Amino acid sequence: FFPAIGVLISLVLFFLYALILNLHFDPYLNSAIITITLIVITGGLHLDGVADTFDAIASNKDREASLAVMRDSSTGAIGVLALISIIILKILLLAEVSPSNMLAALLFMLVFSRFSQVLSLKMFKYIREEGKAKLLFTGTTYPVFIIAAISALLFTTFFNWPNALYIFIIILSLTLIFNKLISVKFGALTGDTIGAVSEINEVIVLFIFILIQRF
Repeated sequence: FFPAIGVLISLVLFFLYALILNLHFDPYLNSAIITITLIVITGGLHLDGVADTFDAIASNKDREASLAVMRDSSTGAIGVLALISIIILKILLLAEVSPSNMLAALLFMLVFSRFSQVLSLKMFKYIREEGKAKLLFTGTTYPVFIIAAISALLFTTFFNWPNALYIFIIILSLTLIFNKLISVKFGALTGDTIGAVSEINEVIVLFIFILIQRF
């Protein structure tokens, strides 16, 4: 159901965008409002994963020590920089999307990033025997994964099916690569790493969408 949640969030954000568009703000202010609203809606949960994951990677410690860094509630300099970079990139990229394409951009960004979460849950192992994310890993069966993949494509192909398929394949491939690298580093995935990959995918989807929009 993650892609469906992405659709709902996209519609809320687009409704807000349509309202503020009438105020004739600068495009960067519009995109900043949309980005901040997205953070509020999601509670910044996945952004927290970005900070924790990059802090753990930057610690350059062994596996157990790196995982301890990830679990630490404090955020280091690298984590803060990674978090800020993601937010700034979203603002800059959303500002480049034309008003006529904004709904499609939001749908592509949030649906495909949510699909990447399902892909991560199904194709990779969870690091701990217990934990908040354990139920999500065990509950993501192949039927659930297939439904998520089909629904992600159905929600996006309405706008442009070739582009939706291209982006779907790219995100699927990159998610597998990112998670493989993370698994090598930490031994398996955590809830934080899934959130981090999802946030990175949002930026990548927007970037690809803008390239398609221009060329």
